[in-house]
Amino acid sequence: SGCSALTGVEAVSNGVPAFRRPKVRNAQTTLTMMGGVAILMFAGLTALALVAGVHYAEDPCTLVGFDCANQPQPSLMAQVAAATFGMGSIPFYLIQAATALVLLLAANTAFNGFPLLGAVLARDGYAPKALNTRGDRLVFSNGMLVLGLIAIAVLVIYQANLTTLIQLYIIGVFVSFSIGQIGMVRHWRRIIRATTRVEARRDPASGLERRGAITGLIINTTGATFTAAVLVIVTVTKFTHGAWLVFLAIPILATLMLGVNRYYRDVEHEIRMDDEIHFGSDGDVALVMVSRLQKPVAKALDYAMAARHDKTIALHVATDHEDADALQEEWKAHGIPIPLVIIDSPYRTYAGPIGEFIRRYREKNGPAVMTVYLPQYIVGHWWETLLHNRRSRRLAQQLMLIHGVTITLVPWLLDSSELIYGRRSRPLPGQERAGRPYDPVENFEHAEHSSLERPQD
Repeated sequence: SGCSALTGVEAVSNGVPAFRRPKVRNAQTTLTMMGGVAILMFAGLTALALVAGVHYAEDPCTLVGFDCANQPQPSLMAQVAAATFGMGSIPFYLIQAATALVLLLAANTAFNGFPLLGAVLARDGYAPKALNTRGDRLVFSNGMLVLGLIAIAVLVIYQANLTTLIQLYIIGVFVSFSIGQIGMVRHWRRIIRATTRVEARRDPASGLERRGAITGLIINTTGATFTAAVLVIVTVTKFTHGAWLVFLAIPILATLMLGVNRYYRDVEHEIRMDDEIHFGSDGDVALVMVSRLQKPVAKALDYAMAARHDKTIALHVATDHEDADALQEEWKAHGIPIPLVIIDSPYRTYAGPIGEFIRRYREKNGPAVMTVYLPQYIVGHWWETLLHNRRSRRLAQQLMLIHGVTITLVPWLLDSSELIYGRRSRPLPGQERAGRPYDPVENFEHAEHSSLERPQD
């Protein structure tokens, strides 16, 4: 698999957006230097291997006189270094360490190139938009996570067998080489067709552009021919060694990307603005869900009153008449200036009766916009979520399907939430990098707040 010496070229082409300006010139310089170093090192290593009589087999047990059961087969670099400097010498270990560092950088190359490539695909609508989002470290974190998961899956499936993995690598690289060269051929032909010979003679700039396009066409046509020939040879010779998976994965990935692009186009068509937009509604009603009269519910009522809706209603779904009667008495005792409406739920469901209430209200008072306030506990331990009824989230998911209904989750921080929302003695990771100064909470002046807010310690 000596063709793997050419790999890495695609990392430069994919990573052009990461270069400093002028991007194209810097990428060309990098590519030229990388090609020269690769040719020199590959030719030198091949010559040394021939002179030293190095032998390396896919199955080390086929080597004569080699105990494959008790010792691993030395790598090609190790055998060349041992033959040149002697086994166990200082230069031998330096060569091994340098090889390990190069392989480490080679593995890191994918984590530099794939996130950029994923961001380009996401920007064009052929991959999820999350791949085009930068994290706190100003890198495409989601692309790195996806690549890491894929790499782990491939290593587990193939048991980290280098002989099989390198077939996938070579096929994938030369497919991209061939497609890239063919794409450049089409690009140069388009430029040549756009500029006639007569225009090139009249306009020196057009003539220079046409001559450059012809030169590029010759170079890329030659490159496409060679890369396609190598791809055919490698495919025929390595198909049964694991290369078949690439030809299975490429159509699947292409189909998925086309499906993602089709989905984004359909969504864009669905949500685009109409020629005429009419704003405003026939009413603005707030519904505050009340199970029992507690501080989280009182906070939700306070928020709804502060929002100054046209009308605010406290809504209780009664699954037990005794609890409903007790709630009414407690409501009157506290003198809450918001009407309490109790609706029956004989089947002990919540979303259905609430949806029916909204429908009847709109039939009577017009198509008002509804804002539903749902109190929600914020906890600090994962096991606390198992001890609380997650009715708010389930109810929010069901009510969001009703047209004209907006959900507002009102958080109530329990004491354990200090574990995740408490004061910190040092800035958050990435806070200084993002340019946001860190000031302790004590340095802020706190304005007057509602008595329902969580008290400061």
